[in-house]
Amino acid sequence: MVEKAATENAAYEMLCVLLDVTGKEIRDYNYRTAKLLSDSNNALRARVGQLEESYEKLKASYDSLVRRHVEGERV
Repeated sequence: MVEKAATENAAYEMLCVLLDVTGKEIRDYNYRTAKLLSDSNNALRARVGQLEESYEKLKASYDSLVRRHVEGERV
């Protein structure tokens, strides 16, 4: 598997050099790349959800402290 990955990586790098030298580009829909991007996007969405939850908890805590301070409670 490692040898195959190395071969694919070398072929990809050579193709990039060839395209750069010729000034051409490949306009082909790559399903593997799309899948990787989709997976990455899903992971980012999950992380955003976690951050939103943390924000809401922190905001509630802050609002509680401000309310207690306004009401004259000792914090």
